[in-house]
Amino acid sequence: MIDDRADLIDKGVEYAQNAKEKLDNANVEAQRYVSEARHQQADIIAEANKMKTQIVEEAREEAKKEAQKVMDQAKISIEQSRKEAEKSLRDEVSRYALAIAGQVTREQLKDAEAQKRLVNSLLDEIETKN
Repeated sequence: MIDDRADLIDKGVEYAQNAKEKLDNANVEAQRYVSEARHQQADIIAEANKMKTQIVEEAREEAKKEAQKVMDQAKISIEQSRKEAEKSLRDEVSRYALAIAGQVTREQLKDAEAQKRLVNSLLDEIETKN
């Protein structure tokens, strides 16, 4: 019976040693998994930071392009407005010049003698050009 008990104790010790060895192996395996998970976490964070930087840079470039597009459109609009204003000013000046010329011509050509002088002057000018 003592031998049985000694065998039982030896088996218990052996079982405990095996269990401790398995526990140690499990702890090593768990530490490896934790280390691997931390490494993967660091990789994921680094990739996320890289993606964030890329997204921000793409957004910045897109904003620059959009701003340039708006500025180009504004320049075109300003140029068109300037041309329209110049044309409007020319038209207005032309109207005033024609109105003034008409009044001056009417004043100068009130009498028949002034009309004859103008017609003769224009005919002389036409003859000298031909």
